[in-house]
Amino acid sequence: MFKVGDIVRITQGVGRVKWIGNRKAPKDGNPSNSLEPVPDLWEMAVTVQNPASSMFHSYTHNAFLEYAQAATEEELKEFNKAQKAK
Repeated sequence: MFKVGDIVRITQGVGRVKWIGNRKAPKDGNPSNSLEPVPDLWEMAVTVQNPASSMFHSYTHNAFLEYAQAATEEELKEFNKAQKAK
């Protein structure tokens, strides 16, 4: 499992984990019920640098832990360098 500050690769790019918490689902699977944390499913917020042409420096993406992969500091630098060139 990842922790806050780890570098990860998600569909949108490479970034740092800013938040991790339980996913929430409707109680008993009924959409009209209130949301409750699901103990064995996790989600996280990952900050990824935007291309230089973007109005905003970075964007925080919501990602599921099972689809994220660990990445290195070198991969993060390469991704950010490529984004600056766009």
